[in-house]
Amino acid sequence: MTPPNCRGRRAAIVAVLMTFAVAASAQPPSVERRTIAAQQVDALGIRVQPADGPNAGSQARYPAQVVVPVSRQRLVAAPLPALVESLQVAVGDEVRAGQVLAVLRSTQASELQRDVAQANSQADLARRNLERDEQLFAEGLIAQSRLEAARAQARQAQAQQLERRRALAQAGVGADGGAGQITLRAPIAGVVLEQQAVVGERVEQAAPLYRIAALDPLWVEMQAPATDAALLARGTAVRIEAGPKAGQRDTAAIAGRVIALGQSVDPATQTLLVRAEVRAPAGALRPGQTVVAVVEVPGVASVRVPSAAVVDEGGAPVVFVEEVAGTFRRVPVTLGGSADGMATVTGIDAGTRVVVQGTAALKSIFATPEPGK
Repeated sequence: MTPPNCRGRRAAIVAVLMTFAVAASAQPPSVERRTIAAQQVDALGIRVQPADGPNAGSQARYPAQVVVPVSRQRLVAAPLPALVESLQVAVGDEVRAGQVLAVLRSTQASELQRDVAQANSQADLARRNLERDEQLFAEGLIAQSRLEAARAQARQAQAQQLERRRALAQAGVGADGGAGQITLRAPIAGVVLEQQAVVGERVEQAAPLYRIAALDPLWVEMQAPATDAALLARGTAVRIEAGPKAGQRDTAAIAGRVIALGQSVDPATQTLLVRAEVRAPAGALRPGQTVVAVVEVPGVASVRVPSAAVVDEGGAPVVFVEEVAGTFRRVPVTLGGSADGMATVTGIDAGTRVVVQGTAALKSIFATPEPGK
């Protein structure tokens, strides 16, 4: 059963709305200001709140995620089927370019070493045969055709030697290493993000072992409404807010610029990808972290209001402003973006008292002409 006080409140709201619901089909709803009695304001549940700001320029706030630029990460994989003999680094370790990451043992690596030894012997033999034939030709003891054949054989042996050595180097097998030993080194300086092998494991050729990335700069990728595309041109300033946490670094130092704007819109969400490049102090941002990207849009100063304060009227956003107690004015605004229950708008000043509750009732009141007009 509905309590008497709730039934009375509902009846008061209905009575107030019916007071303003005068038939006015011949008159357009162009009223911009209305005065309502204090009792009616209370009955309609109208609440106001000052607008925050101002900001130096318009701001749009978007949820975003930190990612590593594709050109700043490398995958270290097993060049041959092998046994993981030792691992030298783990997730989170910083590494230098050329630093040893892992040592593997492979029978195929042993075969490559044997092939290189054979190629070296054949190349050395072909070289000595060529030197002998050149001496004999100079003394007139052999025909030139035999000398040319020796030269061709030497070139072929040298080419085979280079090919076998290259295959050995690509496999990470050192000339001074043990039989079948493969030494994997860091291709770039950075941080180990992933480790996908354990000591004693047998891995196949091309099996990933480590993922390494250089974490400066980083990318921040956000999904922005397609309607905001005009605000997010390349070069637009971006500030990253990682959220207030104890001991967290100063987020004011985390800043960057928009570097890419998606050319297609997600049909389900009507958003597009916006990518910004940022530079942050070590440890301030981490790949995969969720943050808020604040995009600075130069222009008219903006303020922040609760999203509930912004009302759609025929596709145009408006807010209701309380000028004095009981007197409200409808003000068109420009919506710059919204996130975390707050909207960034231009068209009103900081401190303006905007209606944040009861906007539907006010919209209905403003849509009908005042009695007697």
